Amino acid sequence: PPLLSIEQDIYDKPYFIASQGPKQSTMVDFWRMVLEQRVYTIVMLTNVMEKGREKCAHYWPRPSESFINVGSYIVHNHREERRELYSIRYLEVVAGDQKRVVKQYHFTSWPDFGALERVTDLLDFMADIRSTMLANGDHLLVHCSAGVGRTGTFIGLWNLMDESDRDRRAESINIRQTEQFLYLTKCIAAYIEAPHLWSKYQEGTM
Repeated sequence: PPLLSIEQDIYDKPYFIASQGPKQSTMVDFWRMVLEQRVYTIVMLTNVMEKGREKCAHYWPRPSESFINVGSYIVHNHREERRELYSIRYLEVVAGDQKRVVKQYHFTSWPDFGALERVTDLLDFMADIRSTMLANGDHLLVHCSAGVGRTGTFIGLWNLMDESDRDRRAESINIRQTEQFLYLTKCIAAYIEAPHLWSKYQEGTM
């Protein structure tokens, strides 16, 4: 599978970069991508180890290390802030005379192939990131382990939150009441759970 995919906004500029979690063999490529794609914010949705298996390389310095060498890149961890369910790290990557400080949001409580018990946990996490993104307008790199399940859920929810915000700001909107919007989300959930009941594509025709 590809290392990453890029979702573009309406102005044809990269906005989200969805990536696999880097492995030891792809750490150099990962940091090169961060510099080349003008990434200033990384969202990590997996733990390094889950159920005894490595899900992602430790691509930043451990607490006992002041820096690590990744090929020709030097990566420092200048500061770390711990929250209940996630950590925020301020990483500096140096390549020759090029330097960049990258903010990494590491959510540590989302099980692979699973969902969070409280929807507010993910919403609070995203609200923290969104407040920074609105101020900086930088590109957002999102990765879990495979770059599919948790990453896709995060980006999908972000886009739905944007749509909801745009509707509320618009002078004329199609969905005027919160109750109607909530009903719409319930319909979508029901459709996803049993698409064979309502899909125009029958089995064997897709």
